[in-house]
Amino acid sequence: MSIRDFKQIDGVTLQWPAVTLAFPGQKYILENELYEDDDIRIQVSLKKKDGIWVKHLDVTAKHPMPTPDYVETDRQSVPDPEMRLCGYINAQKRGKKSNPEEEGAGEIPGCGYPLIGDKIFVGLVHQAGFAVIEKQDEASTTYSLRHHPVWNGNRLETLDSVFCVSEDPKRSFSDYIDRVRAPIELKPFFAFCSFWSDPYLGNYEYAVTGEAMQRFIAAYKKLGIKPDVFTFDAGWQKRKSFFEPKPGLEFENYPHLSLWISHNGPMGISPEFLKQQKIAVGEGYSSAYCGKDYGVLLDPALERALTKRFCELARHCRHFKIDWDNDCATAPEFAEKYPTRNHVREASLNAMNRIMATVRAVNPSIIVRNGWWPSPWWLLHVQHVFLSQSGDSEYASLPTRHQRASAATHRDLMYYNHLLRDHTMIPLSSFDNHEFPNSIRNAFADTEGTWADNIMLCLLRGSTYFSWTIQPESLTPYQADVMKQAMAFARAHAKHLFVRAGRMFGGNPGLGEIYGFLQPGDKESWCVLRNPAPMPQTYTLPDDFKYATQFYPNFRKLEREFVMLPEEVKVLILTEKPLKLPYDIPFQVFQNQSNGKFDYYFPASRTVSKKIQPMVAELHQIKELLFEKIAWAENRRNLFFT
Repeated sequence: MSIRDFKQIDGVTLQWPAVTLAFPGQKYILENELYEDDDIRIQVSLKKKDGIWVKHLDVTAKHPMPTPDYVETDRQSVPDPEMRLCGYINAQKRGKKSNPEEEGAGEIPGCGYPLIGDKIFVGLVHQAGFAVIEKQDEASTTYSLRHHPVWNGNRLETLDSVFCVSEDPKRSFSDYIDRVRAPIELKPFFAFCSFWSDPYLGNYEYAVTGEAMQRFIAAYKKLGIKPDVFTFDAGWQKRKSFFEPKPGLEFENYPHLSLWISHNGPMGISPEFLKQQKIAVGEGYSSAYCGKDYGVLLDPALERALTKRFCELARHCRHFKIDWDNDCATAPEFAEKYPTRNHVREASLNAMNRIMATVRAVNPSIIVRNGWWPSPWWLLHVQHVFLSQSGDSEYASLPTRHQRASAATHRDLMYYNHLLRDHTMIPLSSFDNHEFPNSIRNAFADTEGTWADNIMLCLLRGSTYFSWTIQPESLTPYQADVMKQAMAFARAHAKHLFVRAGRMFGGNPGLGEIYGFLQPGDKESWCVLRNPAPMPQTYTLPDDFKYATQFYPNFRKLEREFVMLPEEVKVLILTEKPLKLPYDIPFQVFQNQSNGKFDYYFPASRTVSKKIQPMVAELHQIKELLFEKIAWAENRRNLFFT
């Protein structure tokens, strides 16, 4: 090889240009930055921006050429043996099974994720690019970056790749995504929705009416609970149209609006209507929603119609809740240009990305949720991505005392699988975790304690998107008051609750291990701890948590080791120096709604002063209850506390 076959990039020797284009029966393996013959022109370039090297590939055909099997934009062996794919992968194959109409049944494809090690990160800048570890030993990693483009006229729709050498590649990658992503405000966005109260009629239809939505909104107004928007979920639209509202749901009557929409799902647009418009309808096995009767995003007519209508909708609303997409839907007439599922997926996502770019030109501040697998490159186009497989009606197999605890454990098990097991690079602020429902079709039997605990856990997970599907008629005065106070708390303390570098820590919720979410700050950090087990557990704070002051469910100083009660939720403030509290015993503080002052509450068994003490004499008081012995029965199935 000549010296032109290598490049020194920030102290790492890379092969250059390391590009391969594979066509049926022919491969182009580049030896120089420019290749040209009678059929094709291929140009490779490299530039550095904000510490990140960006590799660009420009491919032009001189006459019609077939779709390439794949394009390999990079293949390197680098001196970083710790590189790994950072993104959620299904632990088990789900299989091509048939699901009920309201449920998804796809499989996470494994694309759109970076490779990150101790020194280096790399990736393709797209939700559909594949980063693959080809070989790994104790000294190095060999990887490839591949994708599956098609021709757009005489130009191939290639993807850029990124490469970075860093002392902290995970931090550098997070900073990179933060620079290039769609804008997000680090404050709570409450979007209330009637979805789980809307009767499902079958055949992708819901009973959603203007009267029902008006009364739903009026009920919350009467309760004094004010979300940022109300979401018209699936069923607000006439399915035999491009998202025209049903009577009574005209946008001018609803100033704070979020809209559920779909690019190609039959829940959004009737396949019969699409066929009448001479738009292709097909099927495909995708990341979430599968089967037949989906619009084909490869059809330019569908992309044009959606672009026009979504831009019109964006002028009337603050938020899009995108759902029910099949990113792999195709039809026989597209088979030659898009020969594999990978080609279909990449081209379908390109269509979605183009639509969203046009929408943002119309409404730059619109907030969007979309993305069924947690590729960080979704965030170039949307603010929030699904926490995969964390739907509204899923429960953990871990034994629990309460239904709400089982749902929370499943949700946080998916957080654990994404963030701690698979090292997914989506920030906490950008997850849609489907939290939390309580409605006619998704009812929960909450105690006052489980209600308050779940709201605090919800706020402290770090997500800025709160898609609450709560039926207002179900709320007790206590529940409504807790909701109101919690929302005010989140808005007032947003700088502590919603940060750029939040993280999950601790054990596996699915195994009953204590875990938490940390929102770090300059002077103080806030975090939530949860014991998912239905029995007490001792917990020791991590070494980097210097001083911990609990403020929920009550104020108290915490030692480094303490006991968490069954399914208990604690919220802590972490500081470099100890905080001063006005009392040494646990206490609670509530703001008096009538005069704005703060009222203090203390344990009923404790003497605080002559005015604040138990009513009965000391000899009638029970100072404390202690378990002297905790032991398993001989059958190892029963635990005894004595």
